[in-house]
Amino acid sequence: MSGARSLPAPLATLAQAMRATTLRELFAADSHRATNLSHDLACGGTELFIDFSKQAITTAVLDTLIDEAQTRGVFARRDAMLAGEPINRTENRAVTHVAMRATDDRTAPARLRSEVQAGESALRDFIAGVPTRLPGGTPPYSATRRRQCCRIRAPWRCCPAISHNW
Repeated sequence: MSGARSLPAPLATLAQAMRATTLRELFAADSHRATNLSHDLACGGTELFIDFSKQAITTAVLDTLIDEAQTRGVFARRDAMLAGEPINRTENRAVTHVAMRATDDRTAPARLRSEVQAGESALRDFIAGVPTRLPGGTPPYSATRRRQCCRIRAPWRCCPAISHNW
């Protein structure tokens, strides 16, 4: 395989076949399509329902994609990320975006969650100081605006990463 845009031969063959197929034909050919191509995924205390049936994909395509991901180490890299191993090669550290959404050790190690909490605390401290840093004559932000800034990432903190164990 050469280049990021080329497909492995099995996927290229399946992709060509899918170009000539409509969703209507796929549903007509498989009366259990919705069941066969729907999956409940869970990680920690979070569950996600994925329904591929409304996509131009077949179980053969999905299985081949999963096999290719396995062959290329995608699942191992995902597991390393969730375990807090240093996968950020540029900075030689663990990535923290999973920990930003984690609620317990099942979705991110405690040390990464602590790192994220420290960063959030520093952000809150910075935001609290914004009114004193504005140039003279410029009105400071209101307390409400500061609270809004502090809460800007709150929705993501309650949505732990999803583990794809198909």
